[in-house]
Amino acid sequence: MALSEAVLAEARANPWPFAKGHGHLHVQWKNGLDGNKQCLDAAILRGEFSAAQALHRLTVGMLNLDGSRNGPQRPTLSSKWASGGRAAAAVSAHVEALRLHLAQRVAADIARAGTAGTAAGTAGTAAGTAGTA
Repeated sequence: MALSEAVLAEARANPWPFAKGHGHLHVQWKNGLDGNKQCLDAAILRGEFSAAQALHRLTVGMLNLDGSRNGPQRPTLSSKWASGGRAAAAVSAHVEALRLHLAQRVAADIARAGTAGTAAGTAGTAAGTAGTA
């Protein structure tokens, strides 16, 4: 399933804040999908990074603060896990499920920001900005 343009725009506008080799998503293959969702949620709640920043890091092609792009220039979680001998299809499905989980959080953040803007009398509505994951 493709992510909405609003969600991807939010990820582009909020790049992963750490230099290469620093900062961690706190996910591990052995945690399984639900465990990794919990790890991401906990790190977001601790304020280590936002859902948009984590989605940025998990998305191939996103431009990092140092000018490199996720992918060949800066390995992604998919490439790291696949290089460990895991089946590429299983890795891809796991990472895509994490991306969708984060996209739902980003969409909720956008909706809250739209609702707050509307409540303050500014233009925009949650429905107009939320998109779907």
